[in-house]
Amino acid sequence: DWAGESATLTRLSCRYRHPDLVGAGLTFGGTVTAVTPAGGVDAVECERWVEDGEGNRTVTGGATLHVRRAQAAEPADPAEITLVTEELTAALRVGEEAGRFTYPITVADLDRYREAVGDPALGHEVAPPAYFGALDPVERRELQIDPTLDLVPYARTGGGNAFNEVEYERPLRAGDVITVVTSYTDVYERDGRAGRLLFRVRTNHLYDAQGALVARTRMGHVLAFDLGRRIA
Repeated sequence: DWAGESATLTRLSCRYRHPDLVGAGLTFGGTVTAVTPAGGVDAVECERWVEDGEGNRTVTGGATLHVRRAQAAEPADPAEITLVTEELTAALRVGEEAGRFTYPITVADLDRYREAVGDPALGHEVAPPAYFGALDPVERRELQIDPTLDLVPYARTGGGNAFNEVEYERPLRAGDVITVVTSYTDVYERDGRAGRLLFRVRTNHLYDAQGALVARTRMGHVLAFDLGRRIA
């Protein structure tokens, strides 16, 4: 709250040093330790703590916030406005590993998927090819990227999946334990009928429990922005 609506929390850590007892009075505090300008965003480093009634720090931690600074007036020509900034590219960590997620696959998982898409082949242990897309961590809401869009200061007018591509070495089967390694590989923009279109492309590599590559998937997501409606 103190940082305002233009702030996005990007890192949060804590260390529990001593137990806090039920009924004890606690004081929560913090201080800004560093501010690093980066284009239109300030990276604000904070130290945080909890103190008990005797002044002992029972919990310590740190946090990083990205705070968007007030922008100068945008150029009148929308062609001079770009959505793909260095700050957005850095927040998406383009070209770096964004996370690893492990999913055991069961017949029940496959049946729920088949029921959702209208596939009558219930009970089969071999997954349909489209099931590779169901192991995408962003679609499963396990890899959160929406906070990075706070770096785009324009009203959102729509969005959705742009494309899904799958290249697999073998089918998925019930009993597989799959580790998905995700990274963003590209971010670009185009003009469209709905406004300026922002594309984010991520690649997943799927490995089995023995470390063998099972598949590669490439997912594209698009969002539309109205460049005439700037938001705070």
